[in-house]
Amino acid sequence: MKYFLILTLTLITAACSSPDTLGDKAAEQSKAYEKISEQYEKGEKIARSGEKEVEKGKDLVEDGRKDVKRGEEMIRAGNIQIQRSKANYADVTGTTPNFNDPAMINSDARNLRVIARQWQDGIESVEKGQERIEKGNEKIKKGEKRIREGNKELDKGNDLMRRAESDYKSRRSAI
Repeated sequence: MKYFLILTLTLITAACSSPDTLGDKAAEQSKAYEKISEQYEKGEKIARSGEKEVEKGKDLVEDGRKDVKRGEEMIRAGNIQIQRSKANYADVTGTTPNFNDPAMINSDARNLRVIARQWQDGIESVEKGQERIEKGNEKIKKGEKRIREGNKELDKGNDLMRRAESDYKSRRSAI
């Protein structure tokens, strides 16, 4: 009888600790699929963020290149203006002044002021062009950095999605 009681208790204990029921297994599977789904969605979100970052970076690079091009045009125009001003100065100062006619001296002085103003404008155009080129190059650097960072996010997001797909396929084939 003692053995019978021990055997009965053992059987009851074994029955209570039997393998998971179908409901338990289904709940476990459901949680696993939910986790895979969350991982995939997280990957999608990261990838979308990376794509946006790449686009912003490309826009910055494009703006920077436009600034560089405009700066180069400003420098070219400024240099032309400086050369013309130098030539005009040489023309005005190369002539012999007419000391008998003060009006001619005043005319030469006015011409020299105009030439000096044009010369200065040319110098300022070159300086502004150089500043614009520097700003453009900074935009290009920032844009390229954003593109690199965006590509990293894209890779990370795509990797998460691939792993989620792989986990999903593994679970489906195990069923």
